[in-house]
Amino acid sequence: MIREEIAIALFSVPILDTRYPHSSIYQLKGYLNENNIKSKCFDLNKASEQHWKKYNNDINKSLHIDYNNDKHTDEIKKFYYDYVKTKVISLKPKWAGISIFSKDNIKSAQILQSILKKLIPNIKIVIGGSVLKYNSNDQYNIQADFQIIGDGEKALVELIKTNKQPPILNGDLNKYPIADYQDYYNDFGLKRIHIYTSKGCINNCFFCTIKDLFPKYRYRTADNIFKEIKYNIETYSIVTFIFTDSLINGNILEFKKFISLMKNYKRKIEWGGNFAIKNNAMNEQDFIDLYKAKMIWVGIGIESPIEHIRRDLGKIYNNKEMYFHIDNFLKNGIRCVINLMVGSITETNEDFLKSIDFLKHYSDFGKQGMIRLVISPLRILKASRLEKLTNLYINKYPNLEYSDFYWESKIVPNLDFNERYKRTNILIKKAKEMGYMVKHDKIINKKFKKIFNEYNRIKI
Repeated sequence: MIREEIAIALFSVPILDTRYPHSSIYQLKGYLNENNIKSKCFDLNKASEQHWKKYNNDINKSLHIDYNNDKHTDEIKKFYYDYVKTKVISLKPKWAGISIFSKDNIKSAQILQSILKKLIPNIKIVIGGSVLKYNSNDQYNIQADFQIIGDGEKALVELIKTNKQPPILNGDLNKYPIADYQDYYNDFGLKRIHIYTSKGCINNCFFCTIKDLFPKYRYRTADNIFKEIKYNIETYSIVTFIFTDSLINGNILEFKKFISLMKNYKRKIEWGGNFAIKNNAMNEQDFIDLYKAKMIWVGIGIESPIEHIRRDLGKIYNNKEMYFHIDNFLKNGIRCVINLMVGSITETNEDFLKSIDFLKHYSDFGKQGMIRLVISPLRILKASRLEKLTNLYINKYPNLEYSDFYWESKIVPNLDFNERYKRTNILIKKAKEMGYMVKHDKIINKKFKKIFNEYNRIKI
């Protein structure tokens, strides 16, 4: 059987959730199709899961950025080698694109690029992903010929046509074509997918870097989003849609129009995404309509249930609005995933104890699985607004690997990483005792224990 040659092979690499495809390479494929550039998508996350089956998670631990054990690296290299040899070489791609979502994709990208260069010596490799903006490619040691930051659609087409490093080319989201999941569908089947409504954020929280990544908030219209949902239902019989952007309600008028479209759509589906609480933006009927529109879960980054701490972090809504939103989501059967950050710069021990009271208030919903939690200590990220406010904190170890955790508050005495680590463990323990599911708690505990040990080694 003769296989049609392609211009570029697009790779999604571990470690990512294998329950659904990460959308980046499939969005690129849609745009490449429109520009008559032949491509094929390869999802090494799902392929690895099918290959190793129940051992997949254990083997892929070797790829985790904080896991310093090469126990399974040779097995991974052999699988990637065989995969490229049997599935990619015959397509004779001149380019390879590797999507890097986070630091946890770095090791797999390193292995893959090495194998690609070995098996297809003349191939040109381009990497893309927001994580590259804050860390040099040299630091990650990925031997790529080019890298793209920002929207990849226009930039990748420009690169393939000119063979020159393109500038950042962010475009109108409503003019991008629908993502093409056909390759994933052919290989693995498809029941749930990622989808996005916007890039950037209307807020400017002190701890966040979204504004630096995407200075201008861009959004898709309700009609445009609904068109993509209908297409994927009719083409692939998709049941579940996971919205991946920072917030789904950045443009409240378009959001409410989208609710109306979904409410009147008769197909059986479900969806959820991250939601930003705003003062006086929603009423009780809106939450009823969300339920009718088939929303089943919502992510809410309240960060702290303490109003003055949220204000210090740049979140300006009051506690009345916070409780109004959470209560109405729950009343309408919409599960809440609540993010809590422990040990903010102005968080006193009394404030921390009030966070425990907040969990007690909703503990019945925690037992029912209607509220799930993500709990972690506050980091001061590079390029965040908080990084520049050195009058509020001091970082004695700015050049170390985990320096974003190692700061000490100038406002609250003795609020260093040790104290934040202690408070984080207490809150996770209390939450679990109350019956809450704390997402990623084992991974978080293992990572923070490592950071804690390193911090105290340095202090000594």
